[in-house]
Amino acid sequence: MKQASIVQAEIVHILVGKGKLEPDIAVAFVEAIDMAIANARLVTVVVLDARFEASLARIEARFKESEAATNARFAALEARMDARFKESEATTNARFKESEAANNARFVALEARMDARFNEFEARFEAFKAEVNAQIERCKSELVRWVFLVMLGNVALSAGATALLNAIQHVH
Repeated sequence: MKQASIVQAEIVHILVGKGKLEPDIAVAFVEAIDMAIANARLVTVVVLDARFEASLARIEARFKESEAATNARFAALEARMDARFKESEATTNARFKESEAANNARFVALEARMDARFNEFEARFEAFKAEVNAQIERCKSELVRWVFLVMLGNVALSAGATALLNAIQHVH
């Protein structure tokens, strides 16, 4: 308190000397300033640093809390999306399997019809082939008969011509 009195006395001396104030008015100014300073909550650097640290800690805690909440929401959203994709994939796979089974049944039926038609065609072709072979055999036998008849005719003609030539040669 003694040091404050010395400072107050110096301030009063300055206000009276340089400020040309009455000593009572200078003392009143000094007391008013002292009261204002006493009632003011002046912030020192240490106090300000402590307040900033506390504020930063609160902000950091809020960011971590917000980040945790955001991460939780994203994880929940991701889980819901994964579940929906799995559900969609299962539905799609089931539909493809149904479609594949229906298509396979259609192909099996088509193959059966095609096999039946090919078997029918092969049977008809075999019958046609047998008929053609029979006709070829008939033609062969007819040809052999005609060749035999032609040869027989040739032999008869040759024999007749030889006999005629022999008869003409004996006549001369």
